[in-house]
Amino acid sequence: MIDPKVLASIDAHAILRNLEDFTDLVPEASKIIGKKRVAIRFSIPELDKLTLKFDNGKCRAMRGDDIPCNMNLRFTSPEHFIAMIKGTKMPIPTSGFHHLGFLAKDFIKLTDLMTEYLKPDPERLKNDAEFRKVSTILTAYVACFALCEIANLDKVGKVTNNGIEDGVISFEIKDELYIHIVKKDGKLTCVKGAHPQPDAFMIFDTIDTACGVLNGTLDSFACIGAGKLTVKGHFNMIDNLNRLLNQVQFYSAEV
Repeated sequence: MIDPKVLASIDAHAILRNLEDFTDLVPEASKIIGKKRVAIRFSIPELDKLTLKFDNGKCRAMRGDDIPCNMNLRFTSPEHFIAMIKGTKMPIPTSGFHHLGFLAKDFIKLTDLMTEYLKPDPERLKNDAEFRKVSTILTAYVACFALCEIANLDKVGKVTNNGIEDGVISFEIKDELYIHIVKKDGKLTCVKGAHPQPDAFMIFDTIDTACGVLNGTLDSFACIGAGKLTVKGHFNMIDNLNRLLNQVQFYSAEV
């Protein structure tokens, strides 16, 4: 069963957060922002606030209550935020009204363009190597950040989370992407970049292998058997990580 609170948290802290990486990877996205400077806060009941800071062609995503912003968008419930993501409801601005033009025009352009990469056209994904690379990296970021939201908030996810011992899991696409997931004090946290001493590893040999596994066209166990996906270290951590990734797919159907 879909929990609206969990889905809203994924929408905020896995998908919208991804604008940070999107603007780094896609020059067209950076051009949409241009020289604009604005920090937009998304205030959703029961969830950590998300602030997106746009500055000189880049976006930085920050989580927490005390981050300065130029514009605050209030939502009455997680369901209200989900509806905004789906394009059926509008947020409630409580400050920064002079930035409404950016929100209504450029921000929508950015999110629409990012959707093309996160929900790619199969033919373009197959035939455009650079597009496939960026789409796969963005999808991997979404998956790793989303699984942490599920582990920390979802009822079934919490049970899986309880089975993971404290430590670090490294998620890698060889020579392309490094993410590590930290279990500490009962919570999972996703961190960009490599970790010096992970306890467990999940390593894809190429972008193409990661793309196939993440979009469901390749079987992960077959990839392990073929040496295209390496898992090592604390098996229990990897096993439970895979359970959480399966839940990501469940929630992704609603995004």
